[in-house]
Amino acid sequence: MKPRIFAASAILSLLIFGNIITMAQDNPQLQITEINNAPESSLEWIEVWNNTQSPLFLNKLKFIENDTRHNITHETRTTIEPNEIFIIANNANLMTDIPAQQLFDSSWQTLSLEGESIALEYDNTITDQIMYPNTSASTSAQSLHRIDSTTFTLASISPLINGITSPIQLDTPTPILSPPTFALITEVSPNSANDFVELYFAPTPGTELNLQNWHLIDDNTFYTFTEQIISTPTYLSVDAPFTKTNENIILLDAEDNIIDAVCWHNSQPSQTELNEKENLITANAWQGNCLDSDQIATNTSIGRTSFFDTNTTSDWEYFSHPTYNKPNEYKNSAPTAIIKIQSGKAVEHEKTKLNLTGIESSDPDNDQLSYSWVLNQTPWSEKANPSELVITEIGTHQIQLIVTDPSGASSNASIYIQILPPLPITKAPECKPIAQSISATPAPPIVTTVQDTSWWSQISINSFLANPKGTDTNNEWIKLTNNSAQTITLNNWKLDDKEGGSTPYKIPDLQITSGQTISISSAESHLSLNNNGDEVRLFTPDNQLAAAISYDIATDDQILPATEDETETNTTNNASPKITPIQTKLTTSATTTPTSNTATTKTSKTKFTNGSTGTDLKITEVFPNPKGTDTNNEWLELFNPTQATINIGNWKLMVNSHEYILTDTINILPYTYLKLDQSNVKFSLTNSDTTIQLLNFENQLADTLTYSKTKEAESYALLTDTRITDGTKTWKWTTYLSPGQPNPELIEINGVIDSKGFAQNQLIINAGSIQEQIVQFATDQISQEQLNLLNSNPQIKLIALRTNNKLNLEEILDLKPITNASTNKPNYILPILIFCILLSPLLYKPSRNWLIQKFKLANTQLSN
Repeated sequence: MKPRIFAASAILSLLIFGNIITMAQDNPQLQITEINNAPESSLEWIEVWNNTQSPLFLNKLKFIENDTRHNITHETRTTIEPNEIFIIANNANLMTDIPAQQLFDSSWQTLSLEGESIALEYDNTITDQIMYPNTSASTSAQSLHRIDSTTFTLASISPLINGITSPIQLDTPTPILSPPTFALITEVSPNSANDFVELYFAPTPGTELNLQNWHLIDDNTFYTFTEQIISTPTYLSVDAPFTKTNENIILLDAEDNIIDAVCWHNSQPSQTELNEKENLITANAWQGNCLDSDQIATNTSIGRTSFFDTNTTSDWEYFSHPTYNKPNEYKNSAPTAIIKIQSGKAVEHEKTKLNLTGIESSDPDNDQLSYSWVLNQTPWSEKANPSELVITEIGTHQIQLIVTDPSGASSNASIYIQILPPLPITKAPECKPIAQSISATPAPPIVTTVQDTSWWSQISINSFLANPKGTDTNNEWIKLTNNSAQTITLNNWKLDDKEGGSTPYKIPDLQITSGQTISISSAESHLSLNNNGDEVRLFTPDNQLAAAISYDIATDDQILPATEDETETNTTNNASPKITPIQTKLTTSATTTPTSNTATTKTSKTKFTNGSTGTDLKITEVFPNPKGTDTNNEWLELFNPTQATINIGNWKLMVNSHEYILTDTINILPYTYLKLDQSNVKFSLTNSDTTIQLLNFENQLADTLTYSKTKEAESYALLTDTRITDGTKTWKWTTYLSPGQPNPELIEINGVIDSKGFAQNQLIINAGSIQEQIVQFATDQISQEQLNLLNSNPQIKLIALRTNNKLNLEEILDLKPITNASTNKPNYILPILIFCILLSPLLYKPSRNWLIQKFKLANTQLSN
């Protein structure tokens, strides 16, 4: 601890004999001088005058309009200079006629033409508030000019001119400092590798200040200024060691007058330190508690937030980043996280042991960083160099490092570790070059592609240049693409040409991010590809063949294999490559150009990250034959029967031999149907003898369907047939399309027709205890013969499609007239009546009349 020689008597003597300079505590005089509330609201602005002798911090200034506080910003500036006039615009980008240094940006809706109250606020205190008058009669070339505190006049627009010149007469500001010497301690960094104290001097304009014999003291004088003339506002910094826990810093002029002071101490200051603070308070150089040193972290500072001194802690804040010899500002740059594998492999069979470090992570501000490691979304370690990590579970594992600086800014990095099942180490299959055909004109090259479907097949050979124009040496290249959804480390992977050719090239510790394509030149790999036939092969670190491409000839500057974007270029060379599948023990993915002996097959390029795993997704409806043009009108429907969202990135549709890659921008929510059409996947459905397969990105079959012949304007849908009791669903062609919706149910209805609904294309059926089942039908579904029969209220049996509680006619199974039950019964009444009539002469007249009445009654009943 430094000796405490700065005693109370010294300060008292200063109080008695010295002329102590103090700062006034008045608010800054910021005043609005001109208002342009143009009808074009995007050109509105106000002119402001900093009518003070000190700079102001921009982050403390607010513009208040319509009771809303608006921030004010500038691309490069953080302060406003003394006596400066500047413009605050609601769209600074449009104010091209204003110098950029004097143009500040804000944002408000509109300034009323009828007049309204606006104000300026600095450090939470209103510095100027006005009610400007109605300007509805103004022109687009006029603005409101302020005459005095309450008077305005309409005049020509003149930003940055009228603010302080005649006839504008604004209120005279209260002097900030008296006598005219403005000096403050503005920043101290007491806990860093290079401690310093920063000072600000601002003489009254037109005067000079000589700093000779001004000095700084803590326990004793630790710095004295030599002759130094200050004529403009200036920052000066003094390097000196300080005690981080407790200290008083005092600036004195040449006559030992206290100009400014600041103090800090910890939670348990000594009595001596408390006495020193009391001496500052007695000398009117400080009020209240000192700053808390426990909050001053390493390489940080304490700094002023304004030039308006209250001699209290409210003038100061704890800054994360010192600003040596310039205005204090809040700034912070985010760190960069870097993961380094010190030992172990990112791809390993059965298990891996890893030593990782994040020590190479960096921070532009040299902040001390904290570390957080996460393994598969579970926190793992908080050390820069964590302990050894052993992973044994088969699959992909994400390791994430998050680094954070003291201000809370952070960044993260991730690596992916692959644990593969046990596999025997096998030698890559020997590939023989394909014989070159001999002719006067070079034959198109035959390019054969092999791509494995194991995990490592996510790294593919994108393309290569075997025959550059001119010299081949050091000008050939091979491109590799990461088709997976994660970053893959290619450490110890190998590139090679055919067996017995160049020495295999071992790829260094290289990370390739998802979707990234990298190029490896022959200058780096020292591989030499033959122009008259060769192979390009990619091996995993344990010598598993991941991909291979062979070719029979390579013409000048021809990129192999040809991509869709390169077809035109290659065609001009008469060397469009022919791609044919080859049979190996590896799964083959290849494309073939049309020839007289082969079918046309086209493979779309993979451009998406991998989606969800699993095979739960189902095909539930296809529409391959729309009425009219098929192009852009075909679609199919997928259904997610699970409780998890499924992403279809890099899933595939196989339509016969055509392969279509599905986009990773589509997510199918749980228990949801999705219409997939040609707006998002350019597939094409054939109209006969078609098999459609849905495979996930690991080439696992999720669903398949086959149809032999389509029906125009009908979809092939997977329907529930209520007549099948075991829940089995059936595929059926139907005219009732339901893309993106649950497919209809097939139900059987048996009842009697009521003809009253025909006009509305409805069949109203009385079906036993269920009265009036209403079935919609299309006009072309019922023939004229059936319609005539329906008019006679017949018995009907039909199949209907039920969806959303509506019934639509699918098929009429049976339609027949109703048999009158009374015609099946023996009619005994008529023979009895005839017999009675024949006997009537033998009967009495009353009886005969009675029989005649009965006969008439019977006939009436029969006729009815």
